[in-house]
Amino acid sequence: MPATASPEGSGFAAGIDLLPTPRRGADPQRANRQRAVGAQATTAQTTAGPATVASAGHLGPDAPPVSPDASSTAAAQAHPVDPGPAIRAVHTARWTRGRVVDALTAVVLVGLFGWMVAEPQLQAVPYHLMFLTLIGVYGFRVWPLPVTVVVITLVVLSTGAVIVDAYLRGRLEVDETFEVMLMPAILVAMVWHARRRDTANRALGEAWRRAEDRRAAETRFLRDTAHALRNPVAVGRGYLDLATDRLGADSEACELAHHVRGELARIDRMAASLLDVAEHPDADLVAATTVDATALAAELFDRWSATEPRRWLLDIPAEAAPVRVNEDRLGDALDAVVDNALRFTGEVDTIRIVCAVDDGRVLLAVADSGPGIPADDLTRVFERFCRSPRPDGSLGTGLGLAFLATVAASHGGTTVADLSREGGALVGVLLPLAGGHTAPHS
Repeated sequence: MPATASPEGSGFAAGIDLLPTPRRGADPQRANRQRAVGAQATTAQTTAGPATVASAGHLGPDAPPVSPDASSTAAAQAHPVDPGPAIRAVHTARWTRGRVVDALTAVVLVGLFGWMVAEPQLQAVPYHLMFLTLIGVYGFRVWPLPVTVVVITLVVLSTGAVIVDAYLRGRLEVDETFEVMLMPAILVAMVWHARRRDTANRALGEAWRRAEDRRAAETRFLRDTAHALRNPVAVGRGYLDLATDRLGADSEACELAHHVRGELARIDRMAASLLDVAEHPDADLVAATTVDATALAAELFDRWSATEPRRWLLDIPAEAAPVRVNEDRLGDALDAVVDNALRFTGEVDTIRIVCAVDDGRVLLAVADSGPGIPADDLTRVFERFCRSPRPDGSLGTGLGLAFLATVAASHGGTTVADLSREGGALVGVLLPLAGGHTAPHS
């Protein structure tokens, strides 16, 4: 479809799927094809490892699926890991230290109380030392609430009885008896703050553990997804080789096969990208070279405009816009965005490939006239597993825009998500011009 110049750039869709959903159909010559692709499937098995083979299952459409976790689950049941000794040793050491501290505290409190009784004229000194002991110990060791209440009650009642007795015997002035209320009040206030701190520390620790568990689950999912893609790609290549062998030298068929091989290679690279995101979410994942963003946008337009019936528009400047990027990685991310725009639009809708230059930055984006991004999702569309319902009610994987954000950050750029002037959405990346190059506003 010929490109149509567009006066302005904007638009894009949320809920991106990183990969199109494969379609499968019945194959009456399954046995022959299995023999044809057996060698390539074996190669993929060797390359990807056991996890890939388990995820991919059997070649035949009638074969039962293999659970990716079946072998690992069986192994775990056959050889359970027993972390008990190490954990028990840690708990035993903590328990022992705690009991030693409790015993020493009890000895000190009893000794100070005996001093109060034996030396009435000096009872203010041991009295205050008793509360200082409790405050000091409680700052490091927070007892359970029932134990805390019992200890404070015993100390307050016993020391209070000694002080009141001294007052009744005429050894203390009335103002000195106020200590019976003031020191326990200070101790209770300290206990309250210490317990609040302990509760907050426990909540933070639990939140950290949940975040680590969630991160580990996401990483496992990305690894499993990446490995699971390898075998189907190898099988698809085998089917493609078999088909081209049967079709012979048909130039049109060979050209189509070339494009299909290219797309299978792109899927393979996307699987590698998933592994990169899983293993190094914050790392520099690219080996950059200087490329022309205008040519990159034009290539994106050429590759996609013939695939689906849409009103395709190409909006690029006349001048070159050099950027320093990894062309494959950025191309894969933008392909995922275009694929998402296709899922959110129909045949009468518009999809525009945009390249614009302004203030030393280059915008590479995809605009569409679909339903747009919900306002509540605009601030989080680049988070992993953020998914918006498609027009048919289904949900994507929520990985495409996360991948785009990772690629943009590794190139020193930022992501853009906004409403388009066509009424749909605009999603893309802002990248710095290469080498201080300046280009006119477009």
